[in-house]
Amino acid sequence: MSRSPRLVTIVPVHDGGEDIGRAVDALLAAGLPPGCVLIVDDASTDGAAAAAASVSGVRYERLDGGPNGPARARNRGAALADEADV
Repeated sequence: MSRSPRLVTIVPVHDGGEDIGRAVDALLAAGLPPGCVLIVDDASTDGAAAAAASVSGVRYERLDGGPNGPARARNRGAALADEADV
């Protein structure tokens, strides 16, 4: 018996505080189940961390010591995805 794929959408963000809420709302409106959106904040300084952490139905991870670029944020998200299909 094959398993149903578990999809995780990784959203890297750096200083995207004004837009992160709308972006995640659009993903959730597309029918993604709660917990399948993972926001990885790459050391934002504009309030993106607070905005991302306050969005319900998503996982949130903050990377400090950066910014290190979207590739590191995506790679960290993939490492946290726990055998999901990324």
